[in-house]
Parts: sequence; structure tokens; C-alpha cells
Amino acid sequence: VAHGADAVVYFRWRRCRQGQEQYHAGLRRQDGSPDRGYREASTAADELFDLDSVDASVALVHDYESLWATRSQPLSPDWVYWNHLRTYYDALRADVEPPSGVTSSLRTYYDALRARGVQVDIVSPEATLERYDAVVAPTLYLVGDELSTALTD
Repeated sequence: VAHGADAVVYFRWRRCRQGQEQYHAGLRRQDGSPDRGYREASTAADELFDLDSVDASVALVHDYESLWATRSQPLSPDWVYWNHLRTYYDALRADVEPPSGVTSSLRTYYDALRARGVQVDIVSPEATLERYDAVVAPTLYLVGDELSTALTD
């Protein structure tokens, strides 16, 4: 939220009536009446509305269609985006260097920018890009006319 999140998502809107999660709290009880979590979420929402918006100076373009296209026509024989991403994160979790040449470019750029205190918006290719000082599109594989024009302006 402090870095400009657009939403807060809660797990368990309503407590389950049966099964192993029936004792997990929800925002509402089984009968639909507000539970403690509902009141806490309501208070948090009121506080969030009072926060100033965060204006990012950099847009990081993320496009699922480009990622899906690389499944049909990968950039190299061993390049599969999701495996690529998983290998990178597995290495980071194990506190070892990722294998040579293996990076999640989207996350790599995001981490590098955030480490330098730069506010970053992750946007779709349809986003309005004029307000950003810089646009980074590390895995953009498919580019339409409108996006091409926006990126060259």
C-alpha cells in the first residue's frame, strides 16, 4: 500500500460452514453478519482513503499475451518464461546465485529500481505512458501500432 497498491485483497470473505477451514476467521461469520475482521478491514479502508497517492516515475510493462506468445515461439530452445521465473526465485530463496543467464527480467528490473528508491508502476501495454519519465518493457514480445507509437514518443 505504501508503494501505490491499487487494492487490498482479503482471504475468506465469509467463514466456511464446514471442512478444515471452518475455524479460519473471515470478514463475515457463517450467517453473513460482520465479524471482527470486517470491522478491522473497514477501519483500515478508512485510513487508506486518507493516504496520498503515490506517483511513480517509471512504468514497467508486463504483458501476458507476450508471455503466452513465447510459449508458441520461445526466444531460445530452453527459454520458458514461467520455468525461467521459478528457477530465479528458487535460487533467491536458497540464497544462492541463479544459474548463469537465468533471470526474471521483470522482477530484476523492478528490484533494481526499488533498491534505488524509484517508484515503479507495473502496467499493461494499454496503459497511458505519457506521464512516466521512463518506460521499461523487458519481456515485450508483441507490439501493436498504438504501443509502438507510445514507446517511440
